[in-house]
Amino acid sequence: MSSSGVKSWFLRLAVAGGCLLLVAAAAACGGSEQEEAPSSTAGPSPGAMVAPLPTIDPNVPLVEYRSPDMGYSVSYPEGWDTNASSGSPLAVFSWTVGSRPVAQLTVRCNKGENQTAESLITQDAAILSQYGAVMPEESTTVEVGGVSGKQVIYTTNFSGFTTEQVAAYAVKGDCGWRIGLAAYGAGSLQAYLPLFERILASFRLD
Repeated sequence: MSSSGVKSWFLRLAVAGGCLLLVAAAAACGGSEQEEAPSSTAGPSPGAMVAPLPTIDPNVPLVEYRSPDMGYSVSYPEGWDTNASSGSPLAVFSWTVGSRPVAQLTVRCNKGENQTAESLITQDAAILSQYGAVMPEESTTVEVGGVSGKQVIYTTNFSGFTTEQVAAYAVKGDCGWRIGLAAYGAGSLQAYLPLFERILASFRLD
């Protein structure tokens, strides 16, 4: 895939209506988004990710994003692109260096009754298992917007393209929250974990 082709693609990971959405979007080239499981052409090719990983600054300034419709605010790293619209249950914040997609932050409200952090993880695990991901048996207890939640770290591999992810889950009212950070490339997530802690600590529910 050419540099311009790589620049036009990104992977979006979120939970919507109990289903995992992996979206390969070619918006930069005027393409349309498709909400479906990834095909062999979804996302950057493995060869496009061979360049050294950029240096991650865990103390990068954060910019606040507020969603009054969904009742939350979160801070994301300065310089990341924002893809969010009023009333949407999904907000996406992406980091691209040159033509290379590097990382992505997603915040999602999954509406439903009788949800728990554990049930949200189970939903993710059931779908991700179809794509070779194995969710850890144990999760870490974390605070998500003043609510007790759970956090897991896992890896997915689609057609040789590795994505490492950390995700925190919590429930308030009828909203099952998922705040996740995906780092593209094997061995890439560890450097993002201090940054994710800051992002998660910034998450506020009205």
